[in-house]
Amino acid sequence: MSSPMKAVLDILASQGDLEWTRCVGGIEPLRPPFVAWRYKTPDEQTEKRIVEAVRSYVSPVEWTVRKGERNWVIEPATFRTYATRFRVDVEALQRFGEEFPSETNAALNDVAGLAAHLQKTLISTG
Repeated sequence: MSSPMKAVLDILASQGDLEWTRCVGGIEPLRPPFVAWRYKTPDEQTEKRIVEAVRSYVSPVEWTVRKGERNWVIEPATFRTYATRFRVDVEALQRFGEEFPSETNAALNDVAGLAAHLQKTLISTG
């Protein structure tokens, strides 16, 4: 499945060598957009710039960026809240798309705006 979050992942890849990635989200089947990644060599300054860039994006969809035990994640805030009820995110992704199709579609439609903002913030001023 090709995810619209690939555009976001490409921008993240321009900020350092990626060791691991996971890109999810799309129409068939309906899944919320979600990207997880980690850099081969983590850099606090780069990570801080990414966090600030995501947090400064203003749109009807609220996006979150966080670091888990090993990986960074960018996802819609509504999905983040919902996913905490599940042990594995695969089930949460499936169920969220089924139970909240309008929120899922809104987030999918907003990915291009998020990617453009990250491009401008991280690369154009990089």
